Amino acid sequence: MSVIQAGRSGSWQDRPPGLPGAVPPPSVPLAFLAAASAGLIACGVAWIWARSLAASDPTTDPVVTAVHFGVLATLAMGVIGAMHQFTPVITGRPLRSIRLARATFVTWLAASWLLPIGIATEQVGITAASGALAGVGIILLVVNLSQPLSVKGKGVVVTALRFSLVGALLTTFLGIAFVGDRQGHWFHLAGHVEIAMAVIGLFGWLGIAYVGIAEKLWSMFMLAHIPGVHRAGLIAVWAIPPGAALLAAGLAWNILDLALPGALILAVGLGAHLLSLYIHIRHRRRKADLHLVFVMTSALWLLVGVGLTIGSVFTLG
Repeated sequence: MSVIQAGRSGSWQDRPPGLPGAVPPPSVPLAFLAAASAGLIACGVAWIWARSLAASDPTTDPVVTAVHFGVLATLAMGVIGAMHQFTPVITGRPLRSIRLARATFVTWLAASWLLPIGIATEQVGITAASGALAGVGIILLVVNLSQPLSVKGKGVVVTALRFSLVGALLTTFLGIAFVGDRQGHWFHLAGHVEIAMAVIGLFGWLGIAYVGIAEKLWSMFMLAHIPGVHRAGLIAVWAIPPGAALLAAGLAWNILDLALPGALILAVGLGAHLLSLYIHIRHRRRKADLHLVFVMTSALWLLVGVGLTIGSVFTLG
């Protein structure tokens, strides 16, 4: 197979024997994960810089800088890399193009670092450029993953990845609008509007991707065989996106009667996710180890995030 054919089909030369043809080269997800590690370090440094302002005024530029390093350069970067790896594995279909995957990495890497740097240095031109790069990166992601995600009959995991891709698109273009507002002052952004975007990003994109991938990996890593029909994971995947959408809409327009049902549905989805984890742990055949501690800690922080989000409904006007 030529290099051109490899780039188009999602394969690569010298593929190890027995490895499914849809699996991308390891350099694709590893590039994202390495960049996410660098983003985590930058996030820590930024929080040290913002520590004196975080408690008194969490909307100041140093705090916003630290948050964006954490969300964009760390969480989003890692999840996008995981989506590039797990989507072909779960669907059995290759990415549309390895070149698109690498272009997505470059554009998102640039966007996720330029945005917080632009905010920290108060350079609106840099933030504007980061918004444009983020838009290009997310469009490349949608184009690349739309082909394998068009497969039917692959269950709840593929459904979660589809929801996640839509959430990524919404979050990015809302972010682009906010970046443009910093430069042109198009509209007034109240705190509850910014939290609405955060709800879509954290639960409608990053959270649902984690939930969907976890439903696939828990049974494998824990060697768990669940008898009968397992509905908890299905409820989690179908409840989290609409719950996040309703909550975000209620926060954006400051409508408590819309935000509260959304928060409740979101809590049901996360509760079902935790129930699914409990079921997997109960039926596991693998002894408790550090892996189990990591999984339980991740699930706990998702629950904490829901609690903080619900609390914001009552504290922000």
